[in-house]
Amino acid sequence: MIHVRVMAGTTNEITISGETIRYTVRYSGRAKYPRIDVKIRGITVVIPKGARITPESLLKEHSSRVLAHTKTLEKRRKKIPRRRFEEGAIFPYLGRAYRVRVDGTAEEYVITDKEIILPAERVARSSLKKELQKFYRKEAEKIIGALLASYTEKLGLRYNTVRFKNQKTRWGSCSRAGNLNFNWRLAMAPWEIIEYIVVHELIHLEERNHSKKFWLKLSRVLPDYKKRATWLKEHALTLIFSEEDY
Repeated sequence: MIHVRVMAGTTNEITISGETIRYTVRYSGRAKYPRIDVKIRGITVVIPKGARITPESLLKEHSSRVLAHTKTLEKRRKKIPRRRFEEGAIFPYLGRAYRVRVDGTAEEYVITDKEIILPAERVARSSLKKELQKFYRKEAEKIIGALLASYTEKLGLRYNTVRFKNQKTRWGSCSRAGNLNFNWRLAMAPWEIIEYIVVHELIHLEERNHSKKFWLKLSRVLPDYKKRATWLKEHALTLIFSEEDY
C-alpha cells in the first residue's frame, strides 16, 4: 500500500510498503520524458513542463524499483566518511590514512609517514578545511602533472590544457579541443588509480568514445585496468572530501 503526503516546497514524502521515502520534484523544460533520478543525496522526480503525469503517479508506477533503490542508497550512504575538519582528523592521501596536524613553524604543506601538516598561519587566515582542500589540489597537480609528462611521451600524445576541479560525478574528462580536466580529490586515491584515470583520459585524445578500439588501446597500456576501474567504483564514496561533493 502507498501513501503520499506533499510537504511545503519541493520536498515530499511517499510511504511504500510501510517505508517513508523522501524525494524532491523538479520540473524541466529540457526533459522529454518523466524520470526518477536516484543519487546519493536522494531521489528526484523529473517532470517535463506541461506533462500531465504527476510525481506521485510516477512513483506509484515504479514503486518496487523506488523501494529497491532506496535500500541501495542507504547502504551507500553508510560508506560516506563523516569528515571532521579539525586538527587530529584522519584523511586519506594516496590510499593511506593520515592524521591532520596544524604546525606553527611550518611554512608549506608537509607530508610525513603519518601526518599531513598544515601551516598554522594559513589555517588562521582561512580555515583548516580550505587549507586541506588546497593541499589536495596542489598534490593532484603535482602527481597528475608528472603522470601526464610521462605518458604523453610514451604514447606520443599531446593535450591542450589541463585543469583541476571538484566534479561530483567525474574523475576526469577530455574535450574535443584536447582540454583535460581532473578531479583534485584523486589525490586521496592510491597512485595506481590516479594513473588509470590519467591514461584513460589521454587515450580519449585519440578515441573519443568508449569503443572496442578505446578499450583495446587502454588494455595495451594498462593490462589490469578493469581491476583499477572496479576499485574506483567500489571505493568512490570513500574519496568524498565533504558533503558538498555529493
